[in-house]
Amino acid sequence: MDKIKVILVDDHPLVLEGLQVVLSGEPHIDVIDTATDAEELFIKLQKHQPDILILDISLPTLSGIEITQIISKQYPGIKVLILTAILEEEVVAASLAAGAKGYLPKNSPNDELITAIQKIHSGQDYLGEPIAERVIRDYLKKVKSGHGSNHSAKPVLSDREIEIVRLIAEGLTYKEIGEQLFISARTVEAHKNNILLKLNLNTIADLIKYAIKNKYTDL
Repeated sequence: MDKIKVILVDDHPLVLEGLQVVLSGEPHIDVIDTATDAEELFIKLQKHQPDILILDISLPTLSGIEITQIISKQYPGIKVLILTAILEEEVVAASLAAGAKGYLPKNSPNDELITAIQKIHSGQDYLGEPIAERVIRDYLKKVKSGHGSNHSAKPVLSDREIEIVRLIAEGLTYKEIGEQLFISARTVEAHKNNILLKLNLNTIADLIKYAIKNKYTDL
């Protein structure tokens, strides 16, 4: 039986080291490389490609969601497993919509990570135990255009996302927003990336224009 080839992507060296230790004990899994950001990952993908790409959501330059979108288009043979501490419903849904085959919390047991890798490699999708699959599927139906009776429905932002859009439009940094909402700056950035994806926008300037147009800010 051929080993399942895996590449790990996380910007924390200790996390990468820990994952390598866990997976090195599995006879059917081979960690062929690691990367700390999108640039390093795509350079390494030119040399060798894995069966499974395990990556975090919060990464420098490009988020895990953005990387997943690129992988789905340019490397359709690679299956993506998101391994992250971010469990917000909207972020999970955006990751799956981008093409991820699995989503797992970072505090999951080691044996669940192994199970997720095996199931995804066999062609199944995998959601970690704390994530309500029914909620995610219902949410995807709402945000995916063309899959409901109202094909022209506008993307719906959650109250949290609207608040983040408002604060970004008012010029606050990710750190400042995080302090107001009691979340990390990385989580704010992940939300921002998800909002851009959901609204089909490209830049912060586009997001500010959207906030003004929809009267989320008094600017």
